[in-house]
Amino acid sequence: MTKKAPLNPKLPPRSNTLWQWLKFQLVACKLSLSKLAEHPWGFIITNCVIALGLSLPIILFLLLKNISPLQSSLTGTTQISVFTHTKATDQHIKTLGKLLEKNPNLKRIDYIGPKEALDEFKAFASFQLAIKSLAENPLPGVYVVEPKDHFIEQHQLTRLAKQLSQLNHVESVQLDLAWAERLMRFSTLSKRIFFSVSILLGLALTLIIYNSLRLLLNQSHDEIRIMAILGGTRHFIQRPYLYLGAFYGFTSALLSLLIIQLIYWWLKAPVDSFSRLYHSQMGLQNINLLEAGILIIISMLLSSLSAWLTTRHYLKKLQLC
Repeated sequence: MTKKAPLNPKLPPRSNTLWQWLKFQLVACKLSLSKLAEHPWGFIITNCVIALGLSLPIILFLLLKNISPLQSSLTGTTQISVFTHTKATDQHIKTLGKLLEKNPNLKRIDYIGPKEALDEFKAFASFQLAIKSLAENPLPGVYVVEPKDHFIEQHQLTRLAKQLSQLNHVESVQLDLAWAERLMRFSTLSKRIFFSVSILLGLALTLIIYNSLRLLLNQSHDEIRIMAILGGTRHFIQRPYLYLGAFYGFTSALLSLLIIQLIYWWLKAPVDSFSRLYHSQMGLQNINLLEAGILIIISMLLSSLSAWLTTRHYLKKLQLC
């Protein structure tokens, strides 16, 4: 009498299943490396093209990274000139000074009296003749105030200047934002260029890998057919090419980082000498480990996505998908 098979057969141990999965991944990885070894020059040239494409958005990103502290430091030293009424008495000017000192948005206040302002004009030869012809000093007193560091946006500075102009004994308020506005517009333009170039070059990277793998698939047409006849599943056929795409992304990202590092070393000495010339602490910032890791991950994801699209389209055309 034969024994009946159990209704609920035991599943294979999970460790065996994991080992088989790792074994399949290792086989796929070896197959992808063997394909690279068959066409080394094609792999090298494709990597160089992708690396050069990746380097451009990184350079734009580093440009923005180095502009940001410059923008903050320059905007942080913005000065607002608060002109008093010409008929304001000394008591009125002192009262205005106390109001400005109590303002929580100001970190520095300096007063330039009418006589001091006139002496500054006398230092210029072109004004001396005109000043001598004046019967009395027409210049008002002026408080030169510096906003706190968190006032970095144009609308914040404009609102603060409007508040100061509404104080008693204030004739006018002058805020020169021309340079700050130019810097902000350049920063905004650079950010948009960075995102636009990044998107375009991401698409270019996808198309380059798509075309490279399509050529490789065409060369391996007979091999793929035989694997399918022998029972190879779509995932088994597709897996080596996915690893190949990931290799493209990883190696091209590393090559791109090497290019950026060489450019950084080439520019660092001139930037440092320029900073010393103007007694500035500004230094050239390089890409850090986190940013490098993000670049490698993005490059590998785009490359793997491109490989997946390429192989899926090709296998579908062969009616294997």
